[in-house]
Amino acid sequence: MRPSDLNKAPALTRVLAARIGRFRAGAFAAALLVVCLCAVALTAAGPASPARAQQTSLGGLGQVESNQPMLLQADEMIYDNQNNRVIARGNVEIYYGSYTLLADMVTYDRSDNTLAAEGNVRIKEPDGALINADRITLTDDFRDGFLRSLKIVTVEDARIAAERAYREKGETTVFERAAFTPCKPCEEKPEKPPTWRIKAEKVIHKKSEASIEYKNAAFELFGMPIAWLPYFRHADPSVKRRSGFLIPGIGHSNELGTTVEVPYYFALAPNYDFTFSPMYTEKQGVLLKGNWRHRTENGRYNVDLAGIFQTDDNKPIGPGNEEFRGSIKSRGFFDINSWWHWGWDVTAETDDTFRRFYDLDNILTSDRISEVYLEGQKDRNYFAARLYHFGGLLAIDTSTAESVVHPIVDYSYFAKDPIAGGEFNFTTNFLSMSRDNGTDTTRLIAEAKWRRMMIDSRGQVFTPFWQLRGDLYQVSNVVDPVTGVRSDTDQFARGLAVGGAEYRYPFVRHGARASHVLEPVAQ
Repeated sequence: MRPSDLNKAPALTRVLAARIGRFRAGAFAAALLVVCLCAVALTAAGPASPARAQQTSLGGLGQVESNQPMLLQADEMIYDNQNNRVIARGNVEIYYGSYTLLADMVTYDRSDNTLAAEGNVRIKEPDGALINADRITLTDDFRDGFLRSLKIVTVEDARIAAERAYREKGETTVFERAAFTPCKPCEEKPEKPPTWRIKAEKVIHKKSEASIEYKNAAFELFGMPIAWLPYFRHADPSVKRRSGFLIPGIGHSNELGTTVEVPYYFALAPNYDFTFSPMYTEKQGVLLKGNWRHRTENGRYNVDLAGIFQTDDNKPIGPGNEEFRGSIKSRGFFDINSWWHWGWDVTAETDDTFRRFYDLDNILTSDRISEVYLEGQKDRNYFAARLYHFGGLLAIDTSTAESVVHPIVDYSYFAKDPIAGGEFNFTTNFLSMSRDNGTDTTRLIAEAKWRRMMIDSRGQVFTPFWQLRGDLYQVSNVVDPVTGVRSDTDQFARGLAVGGAEYRYPFVRHGARASHVLEPVAQ
């Protein structure tokens, strides 16, 4: 070893050779020197950026900061001067940066500048992924290596098993005759095949692209192969969102014939995305669908779009015999502050049967309800204002099934402090509703209540109370069900005043197995 090589070694804070049994052709000083050589070789590739050091690594250790210390512990250290190597044997433990390597034996070959671990090899990576292998060979700062008969469990609980694997350029791992599954093994029967897995002649994991590629792959369901693909690719388990094709859908119906849908997902930003889902129909042409989702600082909303220019004139089409049919459906929810929020659930469509005809809604849907609302609640007080649109979707529905509520308002107030020693609350309801060729209604209801509960020393309960309520109505376009005559606008009012007291005297008896309560009540 040249003096210049010693200058390249990192600050070795601790090198521990515990329970040392014997040395061959050398003394403790020589073995310690070779361990330092291991540190030089393992850090020769230089430091990695913090971002890369945190990435998931499937199939071997990734880069480690060059200034990280190494701790090595083993039952026996052997310095083989003749073959220019050092062997650590028995309960070998290596701690380097955030990585942990455990094995029965670790051999450092100075000639090839490689580090080989054999027997029950276990590696724990910084992100929590676990690697099990019979043998692993590491070179160049733990970046490139060869693994045989390995099994990997990532922090996301995905599993990769392979007969052989090797690592290239510090970021690409190639698994041969491998299988991938995100399913956990059955606790009662670990040997039982997982729910689904993908087997392939080659599985290539590219860490920089966070992708997994399969060559000559077979898809298995409960251990039975159901599909074969010459090439397949998807994001690795560390990726939560990525643009790409989603699982296609194939169907058939008497109205549409054979249908094929191929969705494509656009991961535009961390807080919004778009899914484009064109669906080919054998009898009606291509139905274009899209779903936009957006999450903001104080809420979220989504918009569903659908439209088609129908090609079959023998099938029902839009109103006015127009070929184009479509719909817009949107939902949203937003917080104004800690007590107030607002939102909507609105659907607009060219005709009542479009969404059910193209299976966008359940075929049994009989009504369409759209809503915009504002709500607030603080302590025991509540306010809500809602706008509604009701529409019938059945063929037997007449125009009277169409109605608009603009708006309905509910308000409830409970006094914070007692009034005359009792509880006081006030509620009101306002409704304005109009119908196509039907009765229009405007209504205002106000109600005030008070009560006070008093209990004497004997357990008697006296509760005086009073209640006031008033209703105001205005109706128009009212049709008499007997004569069929339509009346003009009419107004009327009604009121109710209630006062009283309630008396209760409960008698209680406890037995060995039950309790009995007898409570006379008078009002």
